[in-house]
Amino acid sequence: MRKPNHRHSLRSSTSQGRVRFLGCLAVALVFATFYASIADARRRRKKRSRDKISKYVIPKGSATHVLKPLESIGLGSKRVRQITNGLHKSLGKVPGVKVSPLKNIRRFLKSRHGATYVACEGELPCVVKFGELLKAPLVVAGDLSGLGKGFVLFLRLVDPKAGKVLRKVSVVYGGRQKLEVLLREAAYRLLAPEKFRGTLKLLIDVPGAAVYLNGKPLGKSPVQAVGVQAGTHALRITHPQYHDYMRFVRVTFEKITAMKVSLKQFPIISEEMKHKGHKSGASEAVQPGQQVLYRPLPWYKRWWFITSVGVAVLATTLTTVALSRQRHLDRDASVTLTLGVRSPPPLPVFRFGR
Repeated sequence: MRKPNHRHSLRSSTSQGRVRFLGCLAVALVFATFYASIADARRRRKKRSRDKISKYVIPKGSATHVLKPLESIGLGSKRVRQITNGLHKSLGKVPGVKVSPLKNIRRFLKSRHGATYVACEGELPCVVKFGELLKAPLVVAGDLSGLGKGFVLFLRLVDPKAGKVLRKVSVVYGGRQKLEVLLREAAYRLLAPEKFRGTLKLLIDVPGAAVYLNGKPLGKSPVQAVGVQAGTHALRITHPQYHDYMRFVRVTFEKITAMKVSLKQFPIISEEMKHKGHKSGASEAVQPGQQVLYRPLPWYKRWWFITSVGVAVLATTLTTVALSRQRHLDRDASVTLTLGVRSPPPLPVFRFGR
């Protein structure tokens, strides 16, 4: 009779235990993977429900304008963010303008709905679609380009419903002026150009002078301070006794630009007018206390110049007549006639001169 082999039975039991363990481990891994996939799907579903486009839509009446964060070429992100924040602040200070919070717009651009519109690169359809998704009344979009120590800012006011650009503004920042002032001027020029005004005050030292600004009459001096569009204007002041005064005047935004105009330094009174006035007994002359500088006759009107020119013309005329006088042409010829003999006539002899 054969004895049982304990070693063989022990090995078989050990192998069966390993198989059971590996089977349980595989089942556990399958359940863990299935549970993880279900949890991930739930997480995505919750995220999608939280990230609905309606979350970013601007409530009706809460804002009149939306600023799309500026795009840049050649400027760092930190600098671009600073300029965008300053522009947003300046836009909000324009009367009648209410700008949507910038943090909400940046949050929208980070979402899956707005990631496409982060860089529109100046394309109008992209900006229009951006405004339509947010249901923005008007959109302000712009680009920044580095220029040495400064930059060039190009802004556009877009109407998403009409799908067109309402106004364009470009400004250059050189680094010397204040950035807040520049952005404030750009905001008024873009959103409220009719309010982008300053005051011009003229101090003219001669009364009765006609004042023209950009070709339009403002009256006669003294004139009151007048509100005009901020920027450069053409100024012209005329008076019958003085030279015209023409200058370009730059009027500063929201400030009084005072300008002193002196016409007394340029009177139109020459020595000829002085003599004519004395001969005719005219007293148009000069106002009391007015300093008049009589201009001497120019050299080409002096007696010695006119006499010299007359003598030179007379001498030139006499010389020309003497040289062009017609000379006489004398001609001599002798002919001999012989009967019955034909001979050719002699050649004539010509003598020039006398």
